[in-house]
Formats: sequence, structure tokens, C-alpha cells
Amino acid sequence: CGALDNPNLNDQELFCRLALNDCNYSVRCDAAKQIRDESILKYIIDNDLKSCVRVHAISNPNMTDESFLRKLAFEDYDYNVRREAVLKIKDDDVLKEIFAKDSLQMASFTITEKGYNLWAPDGSFLPYVAADMTAGPNKPGSYVGKVASLLYARYKAGEKPIAMVSMDNCSHNGDKLFAAISAYSNEWAKNGLVEQGFADYINNPAKVSFP
Repeated sequence: CGALDNPNLNDQELFCRLALNDCNYSVRCDAAKQIRDESILKYIIDNDLKSCVRVHAISNPNMTDESFLRKLAFEDYDYNVRREAVLKIKDDDVLKEIFAKDSLQMASFTITEKGYNLWAPDGSFLPYVAADMTAGPNKPGSYVGKVASLLYARYKAGEKPIAMVSMDNCSHNGDKLFAAISAYSNEWAKNGLVEQGFADYINNPAKVSFP
């Protein structure tokens, strides 16, 4: 399989033949990563029975069709395929639509302990966080700001409950995630950028939990 990653191997016909026909799914996975023709990548995603092969085809940089990715994210039977499609989608509105769905019950995170920190040593917001706090939920730049924006979409869709689960290996990871998201909701409400009800929603463990 490692031979397929060799940068000196550029035979697209070979890659396509292996990705479509080889009996070894590991070979199909590696070949799918090298294909440049998006139509063939779509065919692999639609027809291969191995989840990992389909995921490798989606992760291929040449797989860029947002409407196709959106269909996978909403409708595919395979969780791993849906997850990979979501990771590839760049349209914030599509992500907000996904986050507003009734079927969503949990969102998990691995962003490292540093990713939850919003504050400089003097207690002020870090510069990029401060920019988010004055800009509001439409186009936040930080990772936590984007998550808070998605939660705002869920709030507007009917204050639907959800569990926000930190998977990072650090003590009190749920508390750290809550502190960061709560800071965004409270500051946005304070600045008149969202309703106070959004801050109440985030701070209500019956609605949004951080286990």
C-alpha cells in the first residue's frame, strides 16, 4: 500500500483501476486518496461497500462539490461518511442547518485544553476572541466562537436540548467547555448581539449540558 503514496507514482488510470476494482480495501483506500477526477470519487463514495474507502474518497482534496457533500451529511446511512462530509463542508449555513436538526442529540469536541482558553494573562479577552465578542454570531473567527454560533442557530430553532461533550484528556473538561461557551453567550447578550434568552439557554443544564 505504501507504494501508492510515492510522489513519483502519478498514473491516474492505475489509481482509478485499483480504487474501483482491487479486492484489498486498504489498497482501494490509498488509491482513492490519489484520484484527481471528482466524478470517479463520487462513484466510489456512492458504490463502495467499505466505509473507510468512502471516507478516504471524501477526504481527497479534489472532492469539493458542496451540494454532494451536503447530501451525504444529511442522508447517508454511514455515520463515518456523514462525519467526514461535515468536516469537508465550508458553508456555515449548512452546518447551522445540521446543528438545528431534531435528530442531533450530542456534539463532541477534541480541541486540546488550550483551545478552550479565551483570556490573556491580565484577564482580558485574547485579541481574536475580543473581535468575536463585538462582531456577534454571524461570522466568528475562533473555534469556540463558531461552536457558540452553531448553538445560537439551535436556540433559534426552538431551544432544542443538546449535550456538548468534551473528549479532551484534561481535568474538568466539561467545565472548561461550558466556561468558554457561556462567556460567548453572556458577552453577546451584554453587547446586544443576541437575545438574553440565548445566554439563559446556554446556562440552563436542562437545555444544554456539558458532562
